This record gives sequence, C-alpha cells and structure tokens, in this order.
Amino acid sequence: MNRLSDQDLRASGTTMVPVDEQRRALEHRLELAKERLVADLSRVSSMLKSSAGSMRKNIVRAAVAIGGLLLLGIVSAVVRRRRRLAWRSL
Repeated sequence: MNRLSDQDLRASGTTMVPVDEQRRALEHRLELAKERLVADLSRVSSMLKSSAGSMRKNIVRAAVAIGGLLLLGIVSAVVRRRRRLAWRSL
C-alpha cells in the first residue's frame, strides 16, 4: 500500500480528500436521486389515476349515449309500426 506523508502532499500541491467525504457526497447524491424518483413516481401515479377516472367517465358517457340511441330507435320502430297498423285498419 502506498502512503503519502503530509510533506509529500504539500510539496506536490495537491490535497487528498478523505474517502468519507467522497462517500458522504455520493450518498447525498443518491438520496437526492431517490427523492426525485419517488416524486416522479408519485406524480405518474396521480396522473394515471386521473386519466383512469376521466377514461371511466368517457366510457360511461359513451354507454349512456349508445343506450339512448338504442332506446330512441326502439321507440321510433314501435311508433312507426303502430302508425302502420292504425293506417291499415282504416
């Protein structure tokens, strides 16, 4: 293992950063990245929930519209048939 003395470091003009500070900085960056990831995941989750809710509303609206059109068609067919039968009986 190579060891540098303080005199060697002063002579070369460089300073050694203790591993603990580098590790602490790296852990801090990891924590920040985790926080951003959690924030992004929660934002995506809320977006999915809102889009699922709006999709559900749109499906219900479409089903009601189709049901209304079917009911209107059935009623108009019954009315036309009654008019034809009434017209023929005259």
